[in-house]
Amino acid sequence: KCDWSSDVCSSDLGVLAGWLAERECMRGYARMMREVVTRHGVPRSTCSDRDSVFRAARDGSPTQFALMMRDLGIRMIFASSPQAKGRVERHDSTAQLRLPTDLVRFGISDYDELNVWFNEFYAPYLNSKFSYAPLDPTSDFMPLPTGLDLSGVFRTRDTRLARGCSISYGGVIYMMADADGVVLEVPDDTKLDVHVDAITEEMYVERSGKRWSCFEVAKREGQGTFFGIQDRRELQRHLSKMQQSGGYREG
Repeated sequence: KCDWSSDVCSSDLGVLAGWLAERECMRGYARMMREVVTRHGVPRSTCSDRDSVFRAARDGSPTQFALMMRDLGIRMIFASSPQAKGRVERHDSTAQLRLPTDLVRFGISDYDELNVWFNEFYAPYLNSKFSYAPLDPTSDFMPLPTGLDLSGVFRTRDTRLARGCSISYGGVIYMMADADGVVLEVPDDTKLDVHVDAITEEMYVERSGKRWSCFEVAKREGQGTFFGIQDRRELQRHLSKMQQSGGYREG
């Protein structure tokens, strides 16, 4: 079982890109949109339903995905019903009915190859069967700005207050270190910008133009906290060992 995220051009019903994952989530849509902008350019607008990935259900405020679209200058349009984007819905229905059989027919068996196969082969294959030439052939996609770092676009944006040179995120305690293994030390209550790369899922802190990778040191369990690394010195020793063994990945 997998969840399908796809982007269809409304002018010719061509599949621009797609991403399949175990469940519908922000990262799946972010990965799909990265495929779109790198292959076709930046669309001027997108039309979606009102799922909480796109629009906060409580107050309509921008979600993490909406902030990514804002950084690219993409206008988000929210359909109030499936009928409001009926051609796209019908196309998705046809494609999803075909996909399970075609996965078997083409011998695709795991996620590692599924998304590469879909974007490299299957999207053009569907387009050759179901898309048609638009009345106006002029592209409405904008080129990616020169030098734009997409890793700075397709990432979450949060803030956390430091406590004992660590931060709490998702029930886990993290400490931060730079590419040389030097631990970030800041006063308590320092506000830190925390990001998670939507493509690689790497978590890091940005401070004064520098990136600090996050390392798990403890987990919250019930009313207490279980510590895997007891203090900064132990974390420093842990980082030094990783560097020596080649297991430390530069942030």
